Amino acid sequence: MVDGLENEMRSRVTFVRAKIQTEAGEALAAKYEVTRVPSFLLFDRDGKVVGRWTGVTGASELGRALRALP
Repeated sequence: MVDGLENEMRSRVTFVRAKIQTEAGEALAAKYEVTRVPSFLLFDRDGKVVGRWTGVTGASELGRALRALP
């Protein structure tokens, strides 16, 4: 689902994936308080987290939120 969403929104949104099984990934997860996988964070242009979804149902909620962006 996320791959399809990424293809659909490619011109408006940048998707970034992080592997949390690495040292850098663990640090990133700690920084953004990610405790469940999958987790989806939406950042504004200034790098502030403006949305957060977790779990499989979070992906569909993320899709609705992204489609509603101006």
